[in-house]
Amino acid sequence: RLHVHTADARRFVLSSTKKYDVIVADLFHPARDGAGSLFTLEHFSSLRHATAMGGLVCQWLPLYQLDDALLRIIIRTFLEVFPHTRAFVLDFDVDAPVLGLVATTSLSHYPAGWFRRRVTNERLRTALSSVGLRDDFSLFGCFVAGTDELQRFVDGSEINTDARPIVAFRAPHFSVRGYLDPDGRLWTLLD
Repeated sequence: RLHVHTADARRFVLSSTKKYDVIVADLFHPARDGAGSLFTLEHFSSLRHATAMGGLVCQWLPLYQLDDALLRIIIRTFLEVFPHTRAFVLDFDVDAPVLGLVATTSLSHYPAGWFRRRVTNERLRTALSSVGLRDDFSLFGCFVAGTDELQRFVDGSEINTDARPIVAFRAPHFSVRGYLDPDGRLWTLLD
């Protein structure tokens, strides 16, 4: 019963009247034309509106294409809309680190053995195993921060909106300037 939709994210979410169990916002280079609008309060609000009760939204962030200020602004904006958010690293790749902000519509808990009890279908288990998700540890071992830690991390940061598109204007500056430490945001976040 899985249906994958590939489309212009902003238009698709705005025009859809359906509710989705899972919404995954893939990696968008924030300096690309139009990508800054995918990190706004309005777009995140549209994602929340399109998420079914009990569903989740995952926003992937390319840490190696953000500076500290942009990372804080995007996370702060996401938390404004999704107060139940956890952060996970995709893997521990320090050359191109990626962070996933995973939000649920309500506070959820994952007791020990959750993965084993939840993933009972053998085909699903095999598919998940092929991408490195075999058990609780492989899933939750990439956990970086919960809502409280993320709130402390972004304290005092601005919110990115359509009327005040901070990301759209700051990201190209970062791209031109660049950084020699692509893992810098990962270490900042882990601290």
